[in-house]
Amino acid sequence: MNLSTLFKLNSQDFVKGLIVAILTALIAYLGDLTTLLSADPTLILKIAITAGISYLLKNFISDENGKVLGIGK
Repeated sequence: MNLSTLFKLNSQDFVKGLIVAILTALIAYLGDLTTLLSADPTLILKIAITAGISYLLKNFISDENGKVLGIGK
């Protein structure tokens, strides 16, 4: 597994962050359609961007072993 080091991101992080954002948008869209029957594209885009940024932030503060801030076993 090619994990980035603490406080660094690699290209795989961005690809995986994009996948998280797309999947989050899809799930939010489908959930919005089934409950309200009126999907709000702006809200779904905000949710997707937030999910993608959150994923990148988690990877940014994780070391090459996947430990957040290098803490843990």
